[in-house]
Amino acid sequence: MPLKKEYLDTCSNVSKLSELVGLSVKGLERMFDRDCKLFCHRMELLDGRLVRCGDSYRYTIMTLLGLTKLRAATGEDPFDIDALSSMLLEASGTIKNAGDVGLLLWLYALAHPNKTAEVIEKFDLSGLLDRFDDGRKRKTTELSWLLTGLSYAKLTTTAQLPFVEQLAREVYRHIKRNYGGLGIFRHEIDNSLIGKIRGRIGAFSDQVYPIYALAVYSKAFEDDEALKIAKASADAICKLQGELGQWWWYYNADSGEVAGHYPVYSVHQDGMAPMALFAVQQITDSDYSKYIEKGLAWIYGENELKSNMISQEHSLIWRRIGMGKYRRIIDLLRAVLGMDPEVDKNKLYVLCHSRSYHLGWLLYSFADKI
Repeated sequence: MPLKKEYLDTCSNVSKLSELVGLSVKGLERMFDRDCKLFCHRMELLDGRLVRCGDSYRYTIMTLLGLTKLRAATGEDPFDIDALSSMLLEASGTIKNAGDVGLLLWLYALAHPNKTAEVIEKFDLSGLLDRFDDGRKRKTTELSWLLTGLSYAKLTTTAQLPFVEQLAREVYRHIKRNYGGLGIFRHEIDNSLIGKIRGRIGAFSDQVYPIYALAVYSKAFEDDEALKIAKASADAICKLQGELGQWWWYYNADSGEVAGHYPVYSVHQDGMAPMALFAVQQITDSDYSKYIEKGLAWIYGENELKSNMISQEHSLIWRRIGMGKYRRIIDLLRAVLGMDPEVDKNKLYVLCHSRSYHLGWLLYSFADKI
């Protein structure tokens, strides 16, 4: 399947991109628990055997978002998106954070726009942020999921949706407060001591999700300021991208610099970064193709360990290259204390795990581009 013309320069090897999409669908078949109708939390390779571990409501929503893009592009619907979406809505009483409300709204706005009002009826949007811990702490990633859902509800639904615009503008203001002004977003704004100390160090997720959310919000509410911030952040993470195409893990919103390098996650390379950069590229004159392509090359072995992260045997993509179980905590402490990132390349290894949302975001980014 050839790439559409506007994406011919995005990936030099079209067959590899098609391969990734096909592999993702196959991998998700192994990750789906047909008894509970959820995708798993992770797959682990233990003694040469794949083991499915746990199930995840959140990851199932993310995975269905990717499968929705696949269905729209190809007509394929291997898991019955409609049935699974209905099941998720029925079980939405178990949601314990505002971010998941946003993800569910995002899914319905894209997959079932005529039913978006049903999601809103399940939740009282007035005062939503104060009812959930992530909302009260103004966490960037979760606020961004919520803003994306609200923005797509505005874009795809003609029905009157009470409080959508009001809440969207409120969430946007909080995300804007989390923006450091140097292209980098904070993790959160929380008045607790830990929140104040840790808040300025944003993870990669705290960059890509607001980039995507602000791009969609700018379209839904015709807000040029939001697009300007999204573009500034997209430009910043591209400037900070590693020589081998790595999307690094920690960033300091006060300095605008990388605060910690590892782990480097495969989902950032082939899913989340392309999703965010495509969103900005489609509504500006920016061209992020070389950064997207470098990130994809990392997956195929142009990385620190010369290791292909794709397991054709298992139809999975291994989760990350990192330095150990507790390294993220050590790097976060170093970042909080203002110390430079530390890397011991001799300790790097591939973690042979894979998570369902990874394949979901890959599909979301590329299923409609082949």
